[in-house]
Amino acid sequence: MHDYRLRHGEPADEPALLDLFALVFGQKRSSAEWRWKFTSSRALFDGSGSCDSLVALDNRGQIVAHAGALILPGWFQNKPIPIVQVCDVMVHPEHRGGLGRNNLFTLLMRALLERLADRFPTAFRYGFPGQRPYQLGEWAGVYERMEVAIETEIPPHRNRFALWRATPLAWDDRRLDRQWMRLRRQYSLSLIRDGAYLRWRYAENPSHTYRLTGVSLLGQLAGWVVSRHESERILLVDVLMPHP
Repeated sequence: MHDYRLRHGEPADEPALLDLFALVFGQKRSSAEWRWKFTSSRALFDGSGSCDSLVALDNRGQIVAHAGALILPGWFQNKPIPIVQVCDVMVHPEHRGGLGRNNLFTLLMRALLERLADRFPTAFRYGFPGQRPYQLGEWAGVYERMEVAIETEIPPHRNRFALWRATPLAWDDRRLDRQWMRLRRQYSLSLIRDGAYLRWRYAENPSHTYRLTGVSLLGQLAGWVVSRHESERILLVDVLMPHP
């Protein structure tokens, strides 16, 4: 039986967490990626960005689990709210399983969600767990399905007489903030997707290279699309467009 101690994650935990990430997910994450996600986000959005991660230590003082939480500016029913993305939930293989307080995943997630509820009682909380982690979280009562993501392929199509035009857009284009302010009321729930968010999430992302494309109607910017190349495909990863 293990006695676990939970505490807030600290910058000095980074080397141990990178090792744990590689062990759990079978791939390495660089320091630049980790700091972009859990450090640079704190300084964004005029101080309204933050992170609130928990780590679990075994009786030898070794980090054996982690649950991350990014707190980003959100928008709900025409009012700003915090939006929390729970991410990088990982438990060392030797410390999985068990019932009740011996189930480290459940112990860690319940503690994190309780902490977040106390700090951000109005926040919307979400994440993107895989199928097996989701099933465990549902059984533990810490996850609830909101929607199932699907993948759709659209063949390329050109129409030289179309009224719409797509052209490259700079990440520091001043119109990005105006577009968000103009279109935000059509979203009942969303991250605040202004220029600051786009630059952090995509332009400064050390893992992938993204492109920002402006979509214009009759010469006026109507919205934008974020994309990236993967082999021979173009993935559309974010879109802000007026609803029809």
